[in-house]
Formats: sequence, C-alpha cells, structure tokens
Amino acid sequence: MAALYEREKTGKGQLLHTSLLETALAMTSFSAASYLATGENPQRSGNRHPSICPYNIYRTRDGLITVAVANDKMWERFCSCLGLDQLRDDPAYKTNELRLKNQDALELELEARMKMDKTEKILQLLKEAKVSCSRVNSLDQAFSSEEVRALDIFLPKGSKHDMIAGRLGKKQAMGTRTRLVGPPFHMDCMDQLEEDNAPRLGQHSQMIRKWLEEST
Repeated sequence: MAALYEREKTGKGQLLHTSLLETALAMTSFSAASYLATGENPQRSGNRHPSICPYNIYRTRDGLITVAVANDKMWERFCSCLGLDQLRDDPAYKTNELRLKNQDALELELEARMKMDKTEKILQLLKEAKVSCSRVNSLDQAFSSEEVRALDIFLPKGSKHDMIAGRLGKKQAMGTRTRLVGPPFHMDCMDQLEEDNAPRLGQHSQMIRKWLEEST
C-alpha cells in the first residue's frame, strides 16, 4: 500500500522484497529487541510476559481469563478489587520489578484466588477497577459474542454463497449454504460487491476454451 501511495505521489514504482523468514523475525517483537540489547536468549515463559507481572492466563471456577496488570497503580487496584490486600501490602510485590523477581510465588497466590469465583464475577470486578482483562473464548463463545456480531464479518450477507456439499451416489448435492469469516477489514465500496460461490467443477470450461481459441 505504501508503494502504491508512493507511485500515486511521485509516479515512480517500487520493487518489493520480502520473505517468510523476515516476517517470522519481525514477529518476535520484544523478544528480538531483548536479545539484541543484551545478547541473552529469552527463555520460555508460557503465557507470562517477560517484563510485566502479573500478565498471564488464569483458570477460574468455570473457564479461563487473561489479565495484564500494566503498572504499579493498576496492581493496587487489582489487589483491592479481588480482596488481596495482603499481596498489595507485601514489600516483595510492591513494584513491577519485584513482582517479576518473585513471580513464581506470586502466581501461586493468584491462581488460588482466581479459582474461587466464576469468570463473569472476576471479569466484572476487574473491569470496574479498570484492570486490563478478557475472557479466553472458545470459537463458539467468540462467534456468539456481542463484539464479534457487531463486526458484521460473516459471509454470506443476504446473498447466495453456495457450495458443493459432496456427492451422493451419482448425484451431486448442491446449494448448501455455508457461513464463512469475511475479510478482516471494511471499506464503503465493499458493501457494493456481489458475493458469489466458488465455481463448480468445469463451470468455466467453455468460457476458457473460447478465450483460448480467440487468442490463438
């Protein structure tokens, strides 16, 4: 997109070079930055964050939630809303640096607390205290959530989107509607595009033959 914009402004095109290797390296993000700055290989940390604590996925009585306590002020609110005053006042956990240093012991305390209540109750407490958190959803929970439904990302959107369901003997079952996840972006012009189904076997054979005959 940047190259197209450059061409629009200057009239000069761009030759793009990229690779899966470059993409993979770029996705290492802060792990790569840490290694390049210190020369030390990052160790496996599971769902923990290498420089923020607590930042993890926790099991509740009926599910999983993710929590990211971004700073010391949020840590105080986090402890207060969950009734963890003893952790809030503990000198070993006073700062993010100390919490990282004593992370293993702290995580045991937090895991025990999270298991005491159901997901909805804990989320409500954390959100009211303005602590970064979210439910860890299965696909059925994600697709039925209010946030995903509001994205209007599913296909079809009121027009045909048929598929070949398979073969039943010599008969081909056709016309079965299937739901798909649409493009993860939205533009005004996309509402005017006509959705269509994938071509059936041989559907365009005659058109292709005619094109080849006319082009030779």
